[in-house]
Amino acid sequence: MTEGRHVRARWGGDSHDFTSQWSGRPNLKHNCRALIKENVEPYLPGTKIVGIAVGNEILGGTHIELWEALLPSVKNVYAALQRLNLHKKIELSSPNSEAVFANSFPPSACIFRSDIAVFMVPLLQFFSQIGSPFYINGYPFLAYKSDPEHIDLNFAIFQPNSGIFDAKTNLHYDNMFDA
Repeated sequence: MTEGRHVRARWGGDSHDFTSQWSGRPNLKHNCRALIKENVEPYLPGTKIVGIAVGNEILGGTHIELWEALLPSVKNVYAALQRLNLHKKIELSSPNSEAVFANSFPPSACIFRSDIAVFMVPLLQFFSQIGSPFYINGYPFLAYKSDPEHIDLNFAIFQPNSGIFDAKTNLHYDNMFDA
């Protein structure tokens, strides 16, 4: 994304490789700082790096061993950002897929899968503590594809439709992405 003459960038490592780089093992804390010094610092301030993603869609993925390593990895990255005095300039996140939800429809009924909640709750508590957002990579068409009998295609692909009404919240949703 560009803003005038500035480029805003996010940086993140490969999801399947991140534990070897950022995990909670004490000897890798230095490596985490070195990775940020090597891959982030040289580009500042010329590139406005606004965020670092630790993994991508780890929770809910097939590599369950990574679930346990996610929070320690996030904490290592944050500690490295603090040591380099970048923690107030660069947002930290770990994007998730919709696979983290046991139920997501209607939106007011959305809950995390029980096997993921034990990892998600501490992660979200830490993100809340440091002021980081919760990201979901939403794929409305995949939801439609999984349940075409109950989901209007137009609702999934942002075309005119009657939308849905969530009676619990009294909110109306015009498309699946908003929901």
